[in-house]
Amino acid sequence: MTEESKTTPRHSGKELPWPELPSAWQHRVSLKWLTLESLRIVHQRLETQGKALNVALLTTSGLVHGDLAQIADTYEESLNSPTHADIASAVVHLRTDLWRTYEKQDPELQPTDSGAIVHLRNATVHIGSETVHFAELALFASDIIGFTLTETAILQ
Repeated sequence: MTEESKTTPRHSGKELPWPELPSAWQHRVSLKWLTLESLRIVHQRLETQGKALNVALLTTSGLVHGDLAQIADTYEESLNSPTHADIASAVVHLRTDLWRTYEKQDPELQPTDSGAIVHLRNATVHIGSETVHFAELALFASDIIGFTLTETAILQ
């Protein structure tokens, strides 16, 4: 392990400890999730350069666009928003806690999939001729089959 890989994540300039992952999740990562997290970072960097871009995700059900968002640092933070609860973050944190509980009962428990989640804010879903809007939307990364950043509005 390199020194660089031992660093802890940062939030508001402070180092945060890595949360303890259930043993079945250690040494595993979804490459699809890493790709989509990379898209979020590229989008964020381009926006700081003044480029107004829309994130578009092609899913198995239709076209989805919105603002890619990070999962909140803690379960409590996800539920203490002044405007609305961050359901995607709350579910991800609760899922991890539940896994730890089940893992204590069965130390050989193994996940059947990665369950990687992509968190969107101000999401719009286009399915055929129907359009649905969501303040928050959690997508399983496995349902995303393509993505892009575009300067123009999508199917408005």
